[in-house]
Amino acid sequence: MLFAKIYIFILFFLHNLLGIKFYGLGIIQNIIISDYVLSFKNKKIFYNHKIKGSYDLLIIGKSNEPETHLFINFVIPKLNNCSFVDIGASVGEMVIGVSVFDNIEKIYAFELRRECAEVIMRSCEMNQEKRVKVYQKALGNKKGTIEFCDDRSGSGSGVYERDLDLNVKKSEVDPMYLHLMRRYRD
Repeated sequence: MLFAKIYIFILFFLHNLLGIKFYGLGIIQNIIISDYVLSFKNKKIFYNHKIKGSYDLLIIGKSNEPETHLFINFVIPKLNNCSFVDIGASVGEMVIGVSVFDNIEKIYAFELRRECAEVIMRSCEMNQEKRVKVYQKALGNKKGTIEFCDDRSGSGSGVYERDLDLNVKKSEVDPMYLHLMRRYRD
């Protein structure tokens, strides 16, 4: 893991310094063959080597979506007693990222992939984070099922037109949101 961290940090540094996109992040992640605990925003994120492609810069404690964190860091401190909903939570970068805010009372994470949902739950356990509820399900514009491809390489998942291997139950976004808000108020 140390070699991978050093390599990824060098790529990150050179990219920020020179603005050049370097390749090899996926290749270097292939040398990580065991689970690990990462540090992100002074919190712990469980690293499952079987879904290594879901982590990328989290390996060195950096965000994969810094612009989203900038927005969150600007908006959330101004809110009182709010909830956070992460649809497509992956390994919980946003979930763990927002858990640093005391004004968030509930955090709801929706993640279809079992391995990713388990990572979020394990990370929450390690951080003794009790505000998070993880739902392993898809959300969409209507209820039903959706054909889904789970990329076994660990680099992602999604809905594809071919190579389909899973039928997944899907809940409708608006009713799920209303259900969460009713539960939150009670």
